Amino acid sequence: MTTASNTWQLGRLHHLGVTVADIDRSIEFYRDILGMELVGRRPCVDAEYVATQTGYPGVQLSVASFRVCADSPQTLEVVQYLNCPGEPVDQATNRPGNTHLCILVDDLQSRLDLVRSLACILGHKNQTG
Repeated sequence: MTTASNTWQLGRLHHLGVTVADIDRSIEFYRDILGMELVGRRPCVDAEYVATQTGYPGVQLSVASFRVCADSPQTLEVVQYLNCPGEPVDQATNRPGNTHLCILVDDLQSRLDLVRSLACILGHKNQTG
């Protein structure tokens, strides 16, 4: 809906944020297994604006940012709550609020084979079909 009072417009997606339980394990997965470039790492962020954004006074976050590929303007940001952790959510795909991340690859089968071969190392059930 466009109205005369709408003087702003949406731009591009800047980043997608994902809350994780173990940031070191997530870095290993996104950088070392999937091959994303780690472009930023902030081990402990406790600025007041973060508390305001999250709604948790005194929150401390550990943050890592990845670029999927060299020419991608968007980043994936993984965040671990260091002092205000929440309970894991039910990951059923029909749960409102759950999300998924879709990344294009040039050789899907070889990437699936790699992830499947590492499933026992990662400790995940195979949910790749």
